[in-house]
Amino acid sequence: LTPTLFNYFLSKLWGSLHFCGDFSAIKGVQSVTVNGEVRELHNGMLVLDADGNYKVTVQTAERTDAFQITVDATPPTLTLSGVENGGETSGTVRLSDPSEEAELVVTKDGEAIAYRYGEPLTDAGVYHAILTDACGNQTEYRFVIIETADTSWVAFAVIAGILALGGVALVLFRRRKLR
Repeated sequence: LTPTLFNYFLSKLWGSLHFCGDFSAIKGVQSVTVNGEVRELHNGMLVLDADGNYKVTVQTAERTDAFQITVDATPPTLTLSGVENGGETSGTVRLSDPSEEAELVVTKDGEAIAYRYGEPLTDAGVYHAILTDACGNQTEYRFVIIETADTSWVAFAVIAGILALGGVALVLFRRRKLR
């Protein structure tokens, strides 16, 4: 028995991921231990339903083999700053502090963009970020950065208006004084 002959699969059972190892095709299985404890097989199946690292040892009449298995059904997370997941903002958004080593893919308006953790995102658009760990667990984040109108011209217009009114008032005041 080698790990490549150990036919396993992940399946969704009752809302959580389980590791299921099928030993039914292996002749003469005498015992299976997990982290040193003998485990009972159910119809030839070994089920590991908690996250963790496991040393599985399989003993047959002819040999004993051991291998490591990691069960990880916990999706990675990150810190989303500047907007809530599913929300929208006109400000800056940052993705940072992943909970574990994971691949991050960020798209803007459906197109992949280059992104490093902590960089500011400020361009208007619809963003989708997918964080995937080594075991394939994923967490998705979606948000929209909306475009805001440039209001600097409003401040300029108000100041110009005040100066113009002040100029008119000064001219009128001087005209009255001269009479």
